[in-house]
Amino acid sequence: MNNQINSNQITPSKQAAVQKPKQKRSRKGFLFNLLLIVAVVAVAALLVRAETERRSAQKELESTASQLEELRQSTQNSGQKVAEEVLNKVRQHIDVPNDPAPTVATITDVEKLQANNDFYKAAKNGDNLIITEKRAILYDAQRDIVLDVVPVRVTQTASPTPGTQTPASTPVGGAPDTNANSEVTPSP
Repeated sequence: MNNQINSNQITPSKQAAVQKPKQKRSRKGFLFNLLLIVAVVAVAALLVRAETERRSAQKELESTASQLEELRQSTQNSGQKVAEEVLNKVRQHIDVPNDPAPTVATITDVEKLQANNDFYKAAKNGDNLIITEKRAILYDAQRDIVLDVVPVRVTQTASPTPGTQTPASTPVGGAPDTNANSEVTPSP
C-alpha cells in the first residue's frame, strides 16, 4: 500500500502539476473546436455570398435578354416602317409594284459595292436599294431622287428545300448575290 498515493497525501503543488496536462488538452481541444466552427461559418458565408451573386447575375441576364428581345422587335418594326417610308417616297418618282413585295436595303459599305458593280458608282452610304421582280432601283433619300434603275433577271439553280423556291433579285452586271441559290443573267 505504500505505492498507492492517497489524494490526501498529494501536496497542492503536486496536484497542480497533475492537472496541468488536462488543462492543456482541454485548451487545445477548445481551440481546435473554435477554429473548426470559424472555418465552417466562413465556408457557409462564402457559399451564401456565391449563391447571392449567382442569383443577381441570373436576374441581370434575364433582364438583358428581355431588353435585347424588345430591341430586336422594335428594330424589326422600325425596319419595316423605314422600308414602307422609302417605298412611298420612291413611288412618287417611279412605279414600284406591290406584288411581290419589293425588298428594301440600306447601303452601308458603298466602296465594296462600287468595286463589284458600276451600278453603285453614284451611290453613297445611307442610300437605299429597292429590288423588285424585274428591276433594281437606287434611291437617295436625302436628295429625294432616283439615282439609277437597272433590269434584273432571277433564275433558280437549286432549291434549298424540296418544293420551295427563294428567289433573290440582284442588279444585272455582277452585283453581290443575296441568295446562293439564284443566278443573275442579263435581260435581253
